[in-house]
Amino acid sequence: MSWDKEGDVLGILTDGSSQALLWNINTRNAEPLETAMGARKIPVLGKHQRKITGVAMTKQDQILCCSDDNSITLSSPDGETVRTLTLSSEPDELKVGEVKRPGGNVDTIVSAVLGKKTLFLSTLTDKPKDNENEADNSMNLQFQEKYGNIVAHVWYNDGYMIVGFEKGFVVCISAHPSEMGQEIFSVAEYKTYLAAVAASQAFGKILTVGDHQIKVREMRELNDIFVIMEVDTEKDLSQVECSPDGQLVAVAARGGGVSVYLTRMPSMGAACGDTVAVLSSLNQVTYLPEGDKVVISVAFLVVSFILSLQQRGIVINIAIEPSLIAVGPFHIAVATNNRVWMYDVHHLGSNQPVAEGDYLSTVIDVKLNDEYVCVVMEGKARLHRVT
Repeated sequence: MSWDKEGDVLGILTDGSSQALLWNINTRNAEPLETAMGARKIPVLGKHQRKITGVAMTKQDQILCCSDDNSITLSSPDGETVRTLTLSSEPDELKVGEVKRPGGNVDTIVSAVLGKKTLFLSTLTDKPKDNENEADNSMNLQFQEKYGNIVAHVWYNDGYMIVGFEKGFVVCISAHPSEMGQEIFSVAEYKTYLAAVAASQAFGKILTVGDHQIKVREMRELNDIFVIMEVDTEKDLSQVECSPDGQLVAVAARGGGVSVYLTRMPSMGAACGDTVAVLSSLNQVTYLPEGDKVVISVAFLVVSFILSLQQRGIVINIAIEPSLIAVGPFHIAVATNNRVWMYDVHHLGSNQPVAEGDYLSTVIDVKLNDEYVCVVMEGKARLHRVT
């Protein structure tokens, strides 16, 4: 499960299927993608004697493969073998991180879990001089027995890692030379099990899932829990992934279900006389008459905030995530780019726009009264009836 770089599409792979499911946050539609067909392939052959169990890529487009033949290979974008690492046991959870050195140099480090007990780290060099040099660049990190098996790990903040263990423990370690392998932080996060960990630099948070919960900690101060939220699912949770901008969090369960949560929203609203319209979800606007106004406090996942608004006002499902909102005595308008949609808030079918229009340039502002709409563009304003 992974987000695209814009954070608009979530890609999901399931066991036993050659199709990837692509779910779009804007349209709320899921489209299948056949992975057996596509662009020109460059074969990376003869790397391993047994099954390849993990793949990762460096920022230099080099390809890392781990296999149950107890080895990791590094290949160039053309498929040529650059380096082979021989390991003490079967690797899993193959990841790539970076550590800045004094003077501005950056080391690329490969990490993997060996035999579910050991964390393997190796600094990647283009051409190691000999086997001794290769050994000096690698190390195995052992952890306390009480933690149990390693479930997952993730790099964050230039040379630090969060390691999650099956017995619910979360540990932060450093990959900096002066404190290599040192435990910076540890906590018993869950009582029964921990399923996955994720880090969002844009959001500044560390996320873990387990015991049917999402827990979020501050990246800069791991002692601080930002939020704890229950996840309603019959099966155990299995994975968590953040979009690159940190706005969306996808949580998967072993039963095959995926839930997507909102971490933050743009603060957007409008007022007309004694009424207020507020963006209460990415594709929802809530219309609040006089006397039903609430103090708006947007927190992570905004669930309680949305429920509070929905219980007090008229909820209108809109076609897009808007860049601006306008409200009048009888209508609301939402706009993005050069398009505007208008909804009748007092009509039973208010989820369908009563009017929509395309304009000559990007819409900067919209004003409504009981009969007319004024659409402001760059250096121009267009006035016409709502319907």
